[in-house]
Amino acid sequence: MSNGEQPIEKKEIIARAPRPLVKAGFTFLPDTWESLYAYAKEISQTDFVPKSMIGKPGAVLACWQKGQEVGLPPMAALESIAIINGRPSIHSNGYWSLIISHPLCEWFRETAPDEALKQGYGECTIKRRGNLHEVTRRFSMEEAKAAGLLTKDNWKNYPGDMLQNRARHRAGDDAIPEAAQGLLPADVARDIPEEPRDVTPEPLKIPRPIKEPSNGQPAVASSSKPTDSENEAPGEAHQEEAEPGQATEAAANGESKPEKEPEKSVEEVALEEIAGYTAATFPNPKDINHFLKGQPGKVQARICAEYNRKKRELGL
Repeated sequence: MSNGEQPIEKKEIIARAPRPLVKAGFTFLPDTWESLYAYAKEISQTDFVPKSMIGKPGAVLACWQKGQEVGLPPMAALESIAIINGRPSIHSNGYWSLIISHPLCEWFRETAPDEALKQGYGECTIKRRGNLHEVTRRFSMEEAKAAGLLTKDNWKNYPGDMLQNRARHRAGDDAIPEAAQGLLPADVARDIPEEPRDVTPEPLKIPRPIKEPSNGQPAVASSSKPTDSENEAPGEAHQEEAEPGQATEAAANGESKPEKEPEKSVEEVALEEIAGYTAATFPNPKDINHFLKGQPGKVQARICAEYNRKKRELGL
C-alpha cells in the first residue's frame, strides 16, 4: 500500500433469514389480525378477486369468512361467492357441490335438463342421512311463467338447466339447509328483484355556533330550526324594527347585539371531520360523497386530497 492511501473498510453483509411458512406449500396461514388484514389487502389489489371486491379488503375478508363456514378454501371462496341483487350467492354448480358433498347427504336423484324440459318440470330427490323419508321437490314451467321468469335471458337460452337448478335449490334447502348456510344459487339470486335502496344523500347537518351571553346568563346553543328572520329573502327589511328611543337607551347602557358568527362552509366541515378520522373509523370513499355533491371542482379536489393524505398518514 503506497503512502497516503486510506485502507478500504470491509463491510460484512448480513443475509436476511428466510421466513418459514406455517404450512409447507403456497398456502398462507396468517396467525395475527394484522397479517390477515395485510394479506386481504394485497389480494384485493389483484385480478383474482371479482370487480366488486377490488380494493376492498373488508369484502375479501367477509367472503373468506363465509367460505370457511361452508368449507371452501379462501381462493375458492373468491371464485365462487359473490353478492347478487344484494344477497350472498354462490354459482349454481358450487351450491350443488355443497349439498351432495355434505356428510348428511346419503344419496340423490334428479331429472336431466332435457328430460325436465320435455315433462315441463324439474324434479330433485335427496335422502338425508338419519331420516327415514327422502325429500322430493319440483319446479315447473307454469311456476316460472307466473313469476315472470321466462323473459329473462337464462330462461330463454337454458330453460331445462333453470328447471333443474330450481328443483335442486328447493330440495337442497329443505333436506340439508345447513350445507349452504344461507347462500343462494346464483341463478336463483339473479331472478330475485333487487330491493330498492334510497341513494339520496342526507342533507349536511352543520351545528350552529353558540351565542355569547351578554347579560351574564349561561350560553345557550342556538336552535337548529331556522328563525323567521333567517327565512327572509336577502334584501327584505325586518318588519319589527326597534324604536329610536330603545336603540339610544341600549347604546347608552353599553349593550350591543352580538353579531352572528358566519356558518362554516361545507369544505371546512369536511376537512375537520377528515382530520378526526382514525384507523378504526376511516370510511370508504363513497362515504364522503355527500361533501362533494354540488361543490366546485377546486373544493372537491381539496377535500379528496385531504382524504388521501389522511389515508396515507394512517398507513391504510
